[in-house]
Amino acid sequence: MSLGGRASQSAENDPVAQAVEAAHAAGITTLVAAGNEGPRGGTIGTPAIAPNIITVGAHDDKGTVAREDDGLAYFSSRGPTTVDKLTKPDIIAPGVNITSLSHRGDGYVSMSGTSMATPFAAGVAALMHQVKPEISPGQVKEVMMKNADSLPPVNGKELDANQQGKGVIDPVQNIETLTGQKFEA
Repeated sequence: MSLGGRASQSAENDPVAQAVEAAHAAGITTLVAAGNEGPRGGTIGTPAIAPNIITVGAHDDKGTVAREDDGLAYFSSRGPTTVDKLTKPDIIAPGVNITSLSHRGDGYVSMSGTSMATPFAAGVAALMHQVKPEISPGQVKEVMMKNADSLPPVNGKELDANQQGKGVIDPVQNIETLTGQKFEA
């Protein structure tokens, strides 16, 4: 879900957070954009405040392949959640200068935001379901978080879990974990 609003109540009382929790309980893997209210802490939006869904922040690869210069997108919302004080986001995915289809102009547009990062992570979740159809939403979240790569330190200081969650999503490692097969680059 590439949407959200300001969170002003507990996930238990927030109707949209409850809707995504109901989807999770029904066996639907649900990923939600963290929001674009960073860099301050306590800016995770709703329904990303829901505890069981996968909250996705934005990673900035600086347009390079090398991981050494990567960072957290300045706008990516950070935890903890305002009322429940949950650690969020869960993971981060590419979310800066993402080129996608557009219904205007030449058919393409480049945009930044956690709403661009979330479809990337949702695509990885879809691949995980393809290779292991019986996987539960909780297992998808667990594998994604276990295999995420921490961003490099900024000015010698490690980013904490309320900034990057467990780190940058690793699609290949997620599939290797589920299939037991190693893939060569």
